Amino acid sequence: MNRESFIDTLRSKYSDDVLAALSECSHKDREVDLEELRAKLAHLAKVATLEGLGLDEFRMIVSSRLPQKVVAALTVAPAIKEAA
Repeated sequence: MNRESFIDTLRSKYSDDVLAALSECSHKDREVDLEELRAKLAHLAKVATLEGLGLDEFRMIVSSRLPQKVVAALTVAPAIKEAA
């Protein structure tokens, strides 16, 4: 597997993982537990960077996969920065 294929695989994996984290943190009343989601995203960011995905790339995945109202409420950048 070449480098670009490897990065594409990571993008796909973490795209799915970000959506799974959102699902796990969403409740019946459609409220999202932002603290829990923030912690899950921080963990994913740390693992993703260790596996070779750039932090900026991970941030773009988060921004593109989560609803904008969640991204706005979440203030993702500080949680991801702490994980790095």
